[in-house]
Amino acid sequence: MSQFLYGCQTYPWQMNVEKFAGQLPHMVAQLAKAGFAGIEAETVMLGAYFCNWEKTAEVLNQHGVQLAAVAIHEPWLLHEETEEERRVADATIEFLSHSPTAKLMFAHVAVDPDREHEPATKPVSYTHHRTPETNAYTVCAHI
Repeated sequence: MSQFLYGCQTYPWQMNVEKFAGQLPHMVAQLAKAGFAGIEAETVMLGAYFCNWEKTAEVLNQHGVQLAAVAIHEPWLLHEETEEERRVADATIEFLSHSPTAKLMFAHVAVDPDREHEPATKPVSYTHHRTPETNAYTVCAHI
């Protein structure tokens, strides 16, 4: 038996997001049945579970699955994050504060660059800092 534990992303279900967004019990049951020990969920796929850690933990515990990570997918096209990008990031950090071993994943959403704001023209690099007292992560953008 392998000593590795494997997790599954919610991305396969996101291919049909209209049907599966918020269907955490279904996704967790299926990945547990397939032998996965953890889940990396995207915020959009958690639905109402994203606002209720207790219900999320109940579903995970029912199937013996750990929350491995939560992924935030936002455009982040500007030199500074938008209010919505910040709101989602803050909510995700709060959600993860209940699961000290889960990781925070950031991903850039491919979007139409012809939007109302001027996109960033300089390359952006990010630095991640962990606060030992709270085990929280801070992301700093360097332009």
